[in-house]
Amino acid sequence: MSKFLRSLTDGSLRCRYCGDKECNCMEDGITTVNFTAIWKYGEKGTSILVQLAKQKLPNGKKIPSGHKIWIPMNKVTGIDELLKKMGVDNDFLNRLRFD
Repeated sequence: MSKFLRSLTDGSLRCRYCGDKECNCMEDGITTVNFTAIWKYGEKGTSILVQLAKQKLPNGKKIPSGHKIWIPMNKVTGIDELLKKMGVDNDFLNRLRFD
């Protein structure tokens, strides 16, 4: 599936994540992110509570330190607890907002 979808109202191409005509959202795929700690595994193993480390993603979006985020396990591809890295689906990362 492509990143841009055609708008039904005016026919212009818009980003499917943020709705902007020109954006910097990441394409489909997997990005490796660093984390500080895994705090909790959800009931039935469906999600994990992760504190991401301060970093800058390849698209330029900055992740501040100290935020704890619930990430569904179907969006995580692998967790390396020794190196404190995990692979996360770009669709999930594009929806994150840090204010």
